[in-house]
Amino acid sequence: MRRFFINSRAIDDDEIVLEGSDVHHISRVLRLGPGDRITLIDESATEYDVEIANFIEDKISCNVIVARQPPVNRIKVALFQGLPKGTKFDEIIEKATELGADSITPVVMERCVARPDAAAGGRVQRWRRIGEAAAKQSRRPTMPRIDAPLAWNKFVESLAEFDRIVVFWEGAVEPVDQALADFTGSNLAVVIGPEGGLTAAEVVALTDARALTAWLGPRILRTETAPLAALAIINFLLKR
Repeated sequence: MRRFFINSRAIDDDEIVLEGSDVHHISRVLRLGPGDRITLIDESATEYDVEIANFIEDKISCNVIVARQPPVNRIKVALFQGLPKGTKFDEIIEKATELGADSITPVVMERCVARPDAAAGGRVQRWRRIGEAAAKQSRRPTMPRIDAPLAWNKFVESLAEFDRIVVFWEGAVEPVDQALADFTGSNLAVVIGPEGGLTAAEVVALTDARALTAWLGPRILRTETAPLAALAIINFLLKR
Protein backbone atom coordinates (compact mmCIF):
# COMPACT_ATOMS: atom_id res chain seq x y z
CA MET A 1 0.00 0.00 0.00
CA ARG A 2 1.01 3.61 -0.55
CA ARG A 3 2.56 5.24 2.50
CA PHE A 4 2.22 8.79 3.83
CA PHE A 5 3.54 10.58 6.91
CA ILE A 6 1.12 12.39 9.22
CA ASN A 7 1.09 14.30 12.47
CA SER A 8 -0.61 12.51 15.37
CA ARG A 9 -2.86 15.56 15.77
CA ALA A 10 -4.71 14.31 12.68
CA ILE A 11 -5.84 11.18 14.58
CA ASP A 12 -9.20 11.11 16.38
CA ASP A 13 -9.87 7.64 17.76
CA ASP A 14 -10.44 5.47 14.67
CA GLU A 15 -10.55 8.35 12.20
CA ILE A 16 -7.65 10.17 10.55
CA VAL A 17 -8.16 13.34 8.52
CA LEU A 18 -5.56 14.18 5.87
CA GLU A 19 -4.83 17.73 4.72
CA GLY A 20 -2.24 19.50 2.59
CA SER A 21 -0.33 18.33 -0.46
CA ASP A 22 -0.96 14.64 0.20
CA VAL A 23 -4.66 15.19 -0.54
CA HIS A 24 -3.88 16.30 -4.08
CA HIS A 25 -1.41 13.45 -4.58
CA ILE A 26 -3.86 10.82 -3.35
CA SER A 27 -6.90 12.11 -5.22
CA ARG A 28 -5.44 13.58 -8.43
CA VAL A 29 -2.16 11.74 -9.03
CA LEU A 30 -2.88 8.29 -7.60
CA ARG A 31 -6.63 8.63 -8.32
CA LEU A 32 -7.60 6.80 -5.16
CA GLY A 33 -11.10 7.04 -3.78
CA PRO A 34 -13.46 5.77 -1.08
CA GLY A 35 -12.76 2.14 -0.29
CA ASP A 36 -9.08 2.28 -1.30
CA ARG A 37 -6.48 1.59 1.36
CA ILE A 38 -3.24 3.38 2.27
CA THR A 39 -0.77 3.32 5.15
CA LEU A 40 -0.20 6.37 7.35
CA ILE A 41 2.75 6.82 9.72
CA ASP A 42 2.91 9.30 12.59
CA GLU A 43 5.95 10.83 14.31
CA SER A 44 6.12 7.98 16.84
CA ALA A 45 6.59 5.52 13.92
CA THR A 46 3.16 3.97 14.53
CA GLU A 47 1.76 2.67 11.26
CA TYR A 48 -1.97 2.83 10.48
CA ASP A 49 -3.54 0.83 7.68
CA VAL A 50 -6.58 2.89 6.76
CA GLU A 51 -9.47 2.88 4.31
CA ILE A 52 -10.43 6.11 2.59
CA ALA A 53 -13.96 7.00 3.70
CA ASN A 54 -14.75 10.23 1.87
CA PHE A 55 -13.46 13.52 0.49
CA ILE A 56 -14.54 16.73 2.21
CA GLU A 57 -13.43 19.78 0.21
CA ASP A 58 -9.60 19.77 0.58
CA LYS A 59 -9.51 16.98 3.18
CA ILE A 60 -9.68 13.19 3.17
CA SER A 61 -11.33 11.25 5.97
CA CYS A 62 -9.91 7.76 6.62
CA ASN A 63 -11.02 4.93 8.89
CA VAL A 64 -8.32 3.02 10.79
CA ILE A 65 -8.31 -0.70 10.09
CA VAL A 66 -5.25 -1.68 12.13
CA ALA A 67 -2.43 0.11 13.97
CA ARG A 68 0.98 -1.36 14.67
CA GLN A 69 4.30 -0.28 16.12
CA PRO A 70 7.17 -1.59 13.98
CA PRO A 71 10.58 -2.30 15.52
CA VAL A 72 12.83 0.75 15.63
CA ASN A 73 16.62 0.61 15.61
CA ARG A 74 18.15 0.91 19.08
CA ILE A 75 21.16 2.72 17.66
CA LYS A 76 20.56 6.17 16.18
CA VAL A 77 23.01 7.31 13.51
CA ALA A 78 23.53 10.99 12.74
CA LEU A 79 25.32 11.94 9.52
CA PHE A 80 27.30 15.18 9.51
CA GLN A 81 28.35 15.97 5.96
CA GLY A 82 30.64 18.72 4.71
CA LEU A 83 28.31 20.91 2.61
CA PRO A 84 28.97 19.96 -1.04
CA LYS A 85 28.47 22.12 -4.09
CA GLY A 86 25.59 21.96 -6.54
CA THR A 87 22.90 19.36 -6.02
CA LYS A 88 25.15 16.68 -4.53
CA PHE A 89 23.50 17.03 -1.14
CA ASP A 90 20.15 16.08 -2.71
CA GLU A 91 21.61 12.71 -3.68
CA ILE A 92 23.25 12.28 -0.27
CA ILE A 93 19.92 12.88 1.48
CA GLU A 94 18.07 10.42 -0.74
CA LYS A 95 20.57 7.59 -0.33
CA ALA A 96 21.37 8.25 3.34
CA THR A 97 17.64 8.13 4.08
CA GLU A 98 17.37 4.76 2.32
CA LEU A 99 20.33 3.54 4.39
CA GLY A 100 18.65 4.52 7.65
CA ALA A 101 20.38 7.72 8.79
CA ASP A 102 18.28 9.21 11.58
CA SER A 103 19.50 12.76 10.99
CA ILE A 104 21.42 14.42 8.17
CA THR A 105 23.15 17.73 8.79
CA PRO A 106 25.29 19.73 6.35
CA VAL A 107 28.32 21.36 8.01
CA VAL A 108 30.26 24.35 6.75
CA MET A 109 33.89 23.22 6.77
CA GLU A 110 37.08 24.98 5.70
CA ARG A 111 37.30 23.36 2.27
CA CYS A 112 33.61 23.67 1.43
CA VAL A 113 33.13 25.33 -1.94
CA ALA A 114 29.44 25.90 -1.25
CA ARG A 115 28.32 28.37 1.39
CA PRO A 116 24.88 28.99 2.95
CA ASP A 117 23.07 31.89 1.28
CA ALA A 118 19.80 33.77 1.45
CA ALA A 119 18.05 30.85 -0.24
CA ALA A 120 19.13 28.38 2.45
CA GLY A 121 15.62 28.16 3.92
CA GLY A 122 14.16 27.10 0.59
CA ARG A 123 16.90 24.54 0.11
CA VAL A 124 16.23 23.00 3.51
CA GLN A 125 12.54 22.60 2.63
CA ARG A 126 13.53 20.91 -0.63
CA TRP A 127 15.94 18.62 1.22
CA ARG A 128 13.16 17.63 3.62
CA ARG A 129 10.83 16.81 0.74
CA ILE A 130 13.56 14.62 -0.76
CA GLY A 131 14.01 12.88 2.60
CA GLU A 132 10.27 12.30 2.92
CA ALA A 133 10.02 10.83 -0.58
CA ALA A 134 13.00 8.53 0.07
CA ALA A 135 11.53 7.42 3.39
CA LYS A 136 8.26 6.49 1.68
CA GLN A 137 10.05 4.64 -1.11
CA SER A 138 12.28 2.67 1.26
CA ARG A 139 9.38 1.86 3.63
CA ARG A 140 11.21 3.11 6.68
CA PRO A 141 9.02 3.91 9.70
CA THR A 142 10.42 7.39 10.33
CA MET A 143 11.70 10.35 8.36
CA PRO A 144 15.23 11.57 9.06
CA ARG A 145 15.70 14.96 10.68
CA ILE A 146 17.32 17.27 8.12
CA ASP A 147 18.81 20.47 9.47
CA ALA A 148 20.00 23.74 7.99
CA PRO A 149 23.76 24.12 7.38
CA LEU A 150 25.65 24.20 10.66
CA ALA A 151 28.65 26.41 11.38
CA TRP A 152 31.83 24.56 12.37
CA ASN A 153 31.93 25.69 16.02
CA LYS A 154 28.26 24.82 16.57
CA PHE A 155 28.84 21.45 14.96
CA VAL A 156 31.77 20.60 17.25
CA GLU A 157 29.72 21.66 20.30
CA SER A 158 26.84 19.40 19.22
CA LEU A 159 29.07 16.31 19.28
CA ALA A 160 29.02 16.27 23.08
CA GLU A 161 25.64 14.50 23.02
CA PHE A 162 26.93 11.43 21.15
CA ASP A 163 28.23 8.18 22.64
CA ARG A 164 30.68 7.67 19.77
CA ILE A 165 31.94 9.90 16.95
CA VAL A 166 33.57 8.35 13.89
CA VAL A 167 35.33 10.59 11.37
CA PHE A 168 35.92 9.05 7.96
CA TRP A 169 39.18 10.54 6.75
CA GLU A 170 41.64 9.50 4.05
CA GLY A 171 44.55 9.97 6.47
CA ALA A 172 43.18 7.47 8.99
CA VAL A 173 44.80 4.07 9.48
CA GLU A 174 42.15 2.23 11.52
CA PRO A 175 39.35 0.29 9.79
CA VAL A 176 35.74 1.02 10.67
CA ASP A 177 35.23 -2.21 12.61
CA GLN A 178 38.01 -1.24 15.01
CA ALA A 179 36.44 2.17 15.65
CA LEU A 180 33.17 0.42 16.55
CA ALA A 181 34.55 -2.72 18.19
CA ASP A 182 33.55 -1.81 21.76
CA PHE A 183 30.60 0.42 20.93
CA THR A 184 27.63 -0.20 23.23
CA GLY A 185 25.93 3.19 23.11
CA SER A 186 22.79 4.30 21.33
CA ASN A 187 23.88 7.53 19.58
CA LEU A 188 26.53 7.44 16.87
CA ALA A 189 27.82 10.44 14.91
CA VAL A 190 29.33 9.91 11.47
CA VAL A 191 31.45 12.73 10.00
CA ILE A 192 32.34 13.09 6.31
CA GLY A 193 34.41 15.89 4.79
CA PRO A 194 33.52 18.03 1.75
CA GLU A 195 35.25 18.15 -1.63
CA GLY A 196 38.93 18.35 -0.79
CA GLY A 197 38.44 16.55 2.51
CA LEU A 198 38.94 17.63 6.10
CA THR A 199 41.93 19.76 7.00
CA ALA A 200 44.49 18.53 9.53
CA ALA A 201 43.31 21.23 11.98
CA GLU A 202 39.69 20.05 11.66
CA VAL A 203 40.70 16.46 12.34
CA VAL A 204 42.61 17.56 15.45
CA ALA A 205 39.57 19.52 16.66
CA LEU A 206 37.38 16.45 16.17
CA THR A 207 39.73 14.06 17.92
CA ASP A 208 39.94 16.57 20.78
CA ALA A 209 36.15 16.22 20.92
CA ARG A 210 36.53 12.41 21.46
CA ALA A 211 36.20 11.42 17.80
CA LEU A 212 37.86 8.32 16.37
CA THR A 213 39.14 8.34 12.81
CA ALA A 214 38.47 5.52 10.36
CA TRP A 215 39.18 4.85 6.69
CA LEU A 216 37.10 3.43 3.87
CA GLY A 217 39.83 1.59 2.03
CA PRO A 218 42.72 2.53 -0.26
CA ARG A 219 40.66 4.47 -2.81
CA ILE A 220 39.69 8.13 -2.47
CA LEU A 221 35.90 8.41 -2.63
CA ARG A 222 33.92 11.42 -3.75
CA THR A 223 32.18 13.38 -1.01
CA GLU A 224 28.78 12.09 -2.19
CA THR A 225 30.00 8.46 -2.27
CA ALA A 226 31.78 8.31 1.10
CA PRO A 227 28.69 8.68 3.35
CA LEU A 228 26.88 5.91 1.50
CA ALA A 229 29.81 3.51 1.87
CA ALA A 230 30.19 4.47 5.53
CA LEU A 231 26.51 3.98 6.36
CA ALA A 232 26.35 0.63 4.57
CA ILE A 233 29.37 -0.65 6.50
CA ILE A 234 27.97 0.66 9.81
CA ASN A 235 24.62 -1.01 9.15
CA PHE A 236 26.40 -4.32 8.60
CA LEU A 237 28.66 -4.03 11.65
CA LEU A 238 25.92 -2.86 14.02
CA LYS A 239 23.23 -5.08 12.48
CA ARG A 240 20.99 -2.15 11.73
